[in-house]
Amino acid sequence: MYLHCFADAGKKAWGISIYLRFYNSSANKYEAHLIYATSRVAPTKTILSTPKKELNSIFLASQKITYIAEALDIPKPNRYIHTDSLVAMYWINQDKNNLKVYVSNRVHKIQQMDITILHVPGKENPADLCS
Repeated sequence: MYLHCFADAGKKAWGISIYLRFYNSSANKYEAHLIYATSRVAPTKTILSTPKKELNSIFLASQKITYIAEALDIPKPNRYIHTDSLVAMYWINQDKNNLKVYVSNRVHKIQQMDITILHVPGKENPADLCS
């Protein structure tokens, strides 16, 4: 079994969708089913840049995929987060000490969870619907 989480952000919100992918031996094929989705409204008092919102969506994704994976006993190599934000992916691959505090705090927590993060084109991202 695999968990694939898609994360995306827009002007007013960010959200995620998590799919469970598994091999159906009776149908002799892989299947994927949506098992969880959520969104968060962006704060109105402080204006966040789009890359920071994208980073928040990945942070939310890392929290939720870890929780669900532990409940379903899915090992770490079978957990994937997909995002269309190259800026957020760049930040996550950096040393947290070279980043500003807001970004560094989230990057550090994401890095601790040790989840594979992959790029997906924006038009192919199912989480795009919630943003």
